Amino acid sequence: MAQASKIVDGKKQCGKCREWRPVENFYKNSRAATGLASACKACTLVVHQTAQYHVRYRERDPEGVAAEKRRRHIKTMYGVTPEWYDAMLATQGGVCAICGQPEVVMRYGKLKLLAVDHDHVTGVSRGLLCQGCNQGIGHLGEDLERMEAAARYLETHMDADPQC
Repeated sequence: MAQASKIVDGKKQCGKCREWRPVENFYKNSRAATGLASACKACTLVVHQTAQYHVRYRERDPEGVAAEKRRRHIKTMYGVTPEWYDAMLATQGGVCAICGQPEVVMRYGKLKLLAVDHDHVTGVSRGLLCQGCNQGIGHLGEDLERMEAAARYLETHMDADPQC
């Protein structure tokens, strides 16, 4: 495991060029033990200028980049393949398996994907839910008795006159 570079007399050794430089020559990095990036600003600049592979790749194949980003997102967030997700979405008609409505929650200006519901004990994926339904069963602890009690409670108070 790499050893964290120490700050000595206001200087730190660059992990790239190995030169000792003043701490002002390093970008801040709150995750690093020293609070500074491992490479100096000059080395960081060289890396960013010469390694613009992501920009060139994005220009060459923007659809491929978007597809790969979606694949990683679905696999990382939900633990399923995009093929499974797309098949389940088609089976459900593009709507939540509980309420039958499409997702309406936006994040960063984009419509969120339906969440993959799964059994927290077995890990088996069950279906796709909107954020409201997914959080609802989560807050009730996936406990059928609590869900039934909540339904009875709502039925009992459905026709009651509102009191102020």
